[in-house]
Amino acid sequence: MAGGVASITPKRFVVAPLFISLFRSFVATHDIDDLRLLSVLIFLLLHYLLSLSWPFALLPFLLLGRILAALIRNLCHGMDVVTEVIQKGREKGVKKLFKWVGIIFGCLVVIGMVSNAMKSPEQKQAEAAALEQHRVEQAAAEKAKVVAELAAMPVVTASAIASAYDANTVAADQQFKGKKFKVSGTVADINTNFMGQPYVTLRGGVNQFMEPQFAFEKSDAEQLVSLKKGSKVILLCTGKGDVAKVPMSDSCSLL
Repeated sequence: MAGGVASITPKRFVVAPLFISLFRSFVATHDIDDLRLLSVLIFLLLHYLLSLSWPFALLPFLLLGRILAALIRNLCHGMDVVTEVIQKGREKGVKKLFKWVGIIFGCLVVIGMVSNAMKSPEQKQAEAAALEQHRVEQAAAEKAKVVAELAAMPVVTASAIASAYDANTVAADQQFKGKKFKVSGTVADINTNFMGQPYVTLRGGVNQFMEPQFAFEKSDAEQLVSLKKGSKVILLCTGKGDVAKVPMSDSCSLL
């Protein structure tokens, strides 16, 4: 070990400081000429220092590690720059896309207005008649669908609803609450609640104080004007559950 250190000539100590100086210059300026010169000096440094003792022989590898770290850092910075450029390009592209969409939409509106202005009165009248006919047909189809659904819907008696809630409220709610159904019965009373909403009660409750109640919308109050106690009716209602075992329904209408 001592003999190896003693055999080092002064020339071998000149290379390392020069290499470090050029390395610092490379890190600071990233000049390509420095990089080429560093490659030559790495070779010379390996040549001179491999004959030294092992601590000095590790020096080139440490310096190479620093160079690699600098290169990786610069590469990451370059990737950040590229990502930023791509993002700005995308933003510009989106703005251009919206611009062209607006232009195309405006052109279509103008074309539609010009085309409509060029139509004769007869053409406009024919188109309006066709549109009205389509609306009438669509309304008739919806009405026919509702009528078919009503015809297929079974009718339950008021006494059956009252018995279901008296026997098992949970099971009755699953059957009626929140669902539309047709109910038949005899009118026991015609009245309004504290909010002025009209309703009727149908016979069939557990007792005369617990008759099932079927409420109507205020706008449908005209349906009840001619109704009398004892009348036989069929209603279309939506179940609301019960209040103290009294079945309650609303949104009713006379069928």
